[in-house]
Amino acid sequence: MERYKTLSASAIEELKSFPALFAYEGEKENVRVGYIRRIRERGRSILIEYEFEKSIPEISFSKICDLRVRLDIDKWEINRTHWAVKDEDLFKILSSASLVDKSFNNAYGQSGRVEELQFKVALSFSGDKREYVSEVASELKHKLTPALVFYDEDFTAQLARPNLCRLDDVPRGEVRR
Repeated sequence: MERYKTLSASAIEELKSFPALFAYEGEKENVRVGYIRRIRERGRSILIEYEFEKSIPEISFSKICDLRVRLDIDKWEINRTHWAVKDEDLFKILSSASLVDKSFNNAYGQSGRVEELQFKVALSFSGDKREYVSEVASELKHKLTPALVFYDEDFTAQLARPNLCRLDDVPRGEVRR
């Protein structure tokens, strides 16, 4: 995770696309899943603005503790204020433990809210040319890799919810380091 040591604009954008666990020090408080919305450096401090994923309820700390090894969380991390980037698929692990809905994963290895994912090409077409667009999507996935192509049929579970495009009404918070 060397590329995140310097908070360049591209590193910040990439960090904002990852789902995150938000927890208090210790083992008493519940854990939340959400996203970093903004990262700002202020002298020797970093200001992190975040929001919780409304469709995922609070998770008891004991359930996260049971997944500590799979989530790559060291024992010392539970008792220290810090932030860390892990090489683990958070939604895949939480989904396999029945802590989040399986709609946060899709068959092509992209996980998370669809509005948080990054693609090189996007296709969405509900008209009479659906079969043609499906063939184009298939060819693009073959040439680029499926994770880089958004095709609405691959994300039906993630797209089938109200207010998909409205992020403004989500409560926001801050974390200071």
